Amino acid sequence: MTPNTNRKKQPSRGIPRRKEQYRLWFEFLKLAHQSDKPIIQQALKASAAFYGPWEIDKYEKFDDWWKDKSNLFNDTLEVRKLEAGALPDTPECLVVQIPLNRTQSELLAAVRKVLAQHYDDIGKTSRKNRALATSAYGLTGKGEIKTDAVRETLSVYRDVKLRNRSSLKGKKLLAAIHDYYLRRRNKKWAVVPLPLQYDPESKDDLRRALRNMNRYLTNAESILLNVAQGEFPGHY
Repeated sequence: MTPNTNRKKQPSRGIPRRKEQYRLWFEFLKLAHQSDKPIIQQALKASAAFYGPWEIDKYEKFDDWWKDKSNLFNDTLEVRKLEAGALPDTPECLVVQIPLNRTQSELLAAVRKVLAQHYDDIGKTSRKNRALATSAYGLTGKGEIKTDAVRETLSVYRDVKLRNRSSLKGKKLLAAIHDYYLRRRNKKWAVVPLPLQYDPESKDDLRRALRNMNRYLTNAESILLNVAQGEFPGHY
């Protein structure tokens, strides 16, 4: 195996970002069901009702599953008119009275004022700070989800580490990871993740790549447990 030393960055996937995030959740959940770790299996038992509507078959491909189950991820937080006497479906909504005897510009200004006061009351000065689930299966985590990083974390952990069990460690495992990427049939994707590339002439660079590899593996195990507990990707 020849280390990738030209610091090439992987291209972005063509799958819509939101769908790709749910695909990764789906793949991590399948992986959790295959785990022999007691803590993972215990978490899956506790979250069985939560995942019930998913009806995952361990042999089913994501795209086939998505055709039937994508409705599970529909947005439940939307601006809509409520019928008289009706209440929101979720506590994450604010009920506002809007009199119709005023101009549209006056109403918009009044609504903005009510929203600003609401966020001040709950200690939030900006809607951007609100990390709300927008479906029954909302994505969770600290800040924006790094989809590419989570994808490569899954690949390194599932497709290299687990397939080789514990037989490979350290530099040998890193070499296997490089080999896995560089042997991809589609040359467009035959690129080692940037954090795992290194200069073979530099011991410091190799140590950096090994640290990043170990971080990938640790993150994968954290995400796996989070998913078993009913959230993705969660904090890791």
